[in-house]
Amino acid sequence: MNSIYIDSTISELRALHQQFHESAASHDTIIDYLTRQVDGIMREHARGNRAMVFHLACWCPPLIGTGAEHIMSITLSAEQAQTAVAREYGFADWQAVEALGSRSTDPVFEATVDLMLAGNLSALEQALQRDPDLCQAKSAFGHQATLLHYLAANGVESYRQVTPMNAVELCRCLIGAGADVNAIANIYGGSRTLGLVTSSAHPANAGLTDQIADLLIKAGAS
Repeated sequence: MNSIYIDSTISELRALHQQFHESAASHDTIIDYLTRQVDGIMREHARGNRAMVFHLACWCPPLIGTGAEHIMSITLSAEQAQTAVAREYGFADWQAVEALGSRSTDPVFEATVDLMLAGNLSALEQALQRDPDLCQAKSAFGHQATLLHYLAANGVESYRQVTPMNAVELCRCLIGAGADVNAIANIYGGSRTLGLVTSSAHPANAGLTDQIADLLIKAGAS
């Protein structure tokens, strides 16, 4: 099994949302997939599950920066849960999610993200050989992250903010396949991979920030 650095808070969320993120590569519409997450957040918040604090404190504007006790004491509205989920996936608001209509994610891209974040280098190499355009592809979610952006573990879906311990090799593979190190994702108003990885706690805690940043810089990242 490949070794992965996972923060304890993220680990709780991954366990809680297992049924959600396992279906991310399905042919569900984006709105159906995100609606299930809204329902789950509301249900678990009502049950007093404090794992919901991370979602709401990070992504729901009225609750950002407030304490856990306050977040768990309020009556969470559907609008608040919708806003949190929409923002987590890079959309301005829930109306932007609804505007997608029947649009779905790309199952190949989503599966490749998960294989990469599991540290499966050989699977990543095989996926890029089958479809060389994957290294330039962008997520169908609002943040439009590339595979490189996901490797930075910052500003994308909470449960995917993890760092495989072979992230340097994964990064080298993506760069070698032609990934754009200066591609901009709709994260924090517009971000490149270098800025995301150097400001993320996850690769830092894994002890890999400098090595990943060095690879990106040598490839022309700014």
